Amino acid sequence: MKRFALAFLFLLLVLTLGGFIVYKLYLPTLIAKTVVANDLPAIVPSKIKTKIEKARKPINEGAGTVISTIHQSGVSIEQIIKAIDEAKEEQAYAMLDELNRTKITNVDQVFDMGKKYFPVEFDVEIFREAYRKKATLPLIEKAIRYANRYRDEKLMDAQTAKETAKRILKEKESEFNKVVKKSTR
Repeated sequence: MKRFALAFLFLLLVLTLGGFIVYKLYLPTLIAKTVVANDLPAIVPSKIKTKIEKARKPINEGAGTVISTIHQSGVSIEQIIKAIDEAKEEQAYAMLDELNRTKITNVDQVFDMGKKYFPVEFDVEIFREAYRKKATLPLIEKAIRYANRYRDEKLMDAQTAKETAKRILKEKESEFNKVVKKSTR
């Protein structure tokens, strides 16, 4: 009986560890590839496909804009990734709390809050014009609702969200480089 209990505990430990590894390492890659790709994997349920399709366009456009802006400005992808790595969960929640308390009347308010809560080593003003073009008040309100929901329901931890964001940017950077490479031939 002891052998069975030990074998069961060992199996449970292996499955738990495997699930953790998949969640921490594979999930951000899967999400990034799914968001950036044109086709969704067949294993994605139709209910989730609809949600991904809705989120895909603004995320792709935003990430594409970040990549094209950094190439025009001289800021490197490494600087952006370092800024994401250095962002703390407490900073994000402090900004979310301020967003929840503030009546947002224009997109510049949110951009300025981002500068306040997430200081970086490069001039983020290079992104303001692109942000103004892509961000809308309804999109910001939706993002705030999602952020509140993710915080309240603990749907994704901060580290996984950061890894996902970095992988999406890397995927878009790769796409950008392929397009540039083809156009220079």
